[in-house]
Amino acid sequence: MASNLAVPHISTGDIFRRIKEESAGSELSRRVKDRLEKGLLVEDVDALGVVDERLSKDDCKGGFVLDGAPRDIFQAESMKAVIHKVFYVMVSDPVCVKRLVLRGREDDTEELINVRLAEYHKQTESVLGFYRSQNKLIEVNGEAKIGEIAEEILEKVKN
Repeated sequence: MASNLAVPHISTGDIFRRIKEESAGSELSRRVKDRLEKGLLVEDVDALGVVDERLSKDDCKGGFVLDGAPRDIFQAESMKAVIHKVFYVMVSDPVCVKRLVLRGREDDTEELINVRLAEYHKQTESVLGFYRSQNKLIEVNGEAKIGEIAEEILEKVKN
């Protein structure tokens, strides 16, 4: 999707996995790595620090697609100035589990995915209402074919 828009795709999950594999880094990176190695979520302030650091790079000046943040209301409030549209790609839990297992990542076991989904429902779902109240939320059927999903998103980005 980001390539169709000629903007970078910023995935907090990819950034966190990269940090976890680094042998050295900043104090921020060390805190993030410590949380990840303990199997914990990255603290809000550190997640925001990582996102802010990445969004400050030149390639983000013309826009970006952000994936994996904001994760909760605190992050959504903190990022209010940089987020203009939010696409909620609606997928049922069973379809989500199936797709993620097929992705084949080491941390994509059915058990771990269900833990992440429970955390999503507990913590992140409230972000939808936050963006809905600001008229920034755009809902898309995520169970359609990939090409159809991409087409719908591109159409709605242009509007």
